[in-house]
Amino acid sequence: MVKVINNAVCRGVAGKRIGNVKGVVIHNDAGAIGATVESYVKRLESMTNKQLENGFAHYYIDRNTVARVEDTYNKAWHTANQDGNANYIGYEVCQSLGVSDKDFLANEQATFKQVAEDLKFYGLKANRDTVRLHREFVATACPHRSWELHGKSINSVKDYFIAQINKYMGVTTPKPPAAIKPPAKPKPPVKPQEIKRVAEKGTFYPNTAVAIKHTPTIKAKQEATLGKGESVIYDSYVKSDGYVWVSYIRNNGKRGYACSRDIKTGKAFGTFK
Repeated sequence: MVKVINNAVCRGVAGKRIGNVKGVVIHNDAGAIGATVESYVKRLESMTNKQLENGFAHYYIDRNTVARVEDTYNKAWHTANQDGNANYIGYEVCQSLGVSDKDFLANEQATFKQVAEDLKFYGLKANRDTVRLHREFVATACPHRSWELHGKSINSVKDYFIAQINKYMGVTTPKPPAAIKPPAKPKPPVKPQEIKRVAEKGTFYPNTAVAIKHTPTIKAKQEATLGKGESVIYDSYVKSDGYVWVSYIRNNGKRGYACSRDIKTGKAFGTFK
């Protein structure tokens, strides 16, 4: 039997939602290996309001426990984006590190069931507008494990989520008709992307969690996370995949890249000195 914890330990610190819920965002926790839902509840309960600014979702879920740590009529700091935080309910699928695919998929199913209940409660249907991914709001690898398991594209992952949620909502997701593809033309060989680093020294102080990667691309595997309140001393930067990445030598001796600015909008994910 799944244990249910209803304890708003985050105390409405992000404020009440104004207007209607637009939908849901399904995250992967990427926390301590094998971390349990109970451990998240205890940690969040002990945090100050200032510490909670680093981020929290409304729900933390695994195959054994469903915990609601914030009322769904309140906001939560779970997307590092004003629209996402204010208008979407956040769900952390726990244990995205350190458990088998079988157990992680079971954690996802428990999450989909809760999402279905909440969508019904708010009178919403599961579709590409109401079911969102963290990486649609900011540059992040989240949901990193679901991404690897369900197609490695925004629409393929969302469509999997939607089909599973609809199963719990009693809705049959129709399959699109098979498209007739013309004969494929031979593609020219793809040249590997050349990384040009520009020398520049400074210190980057993120104002939200940013991904650390071994190459400056959105698709690259996330090696670590640089959180709010931390900093890195960089020796260069790279423009790649629509973002500016500051580059530095990590403690393991390897070069790392931290996403620091959106080139199109000019929005920085922190400050520079």
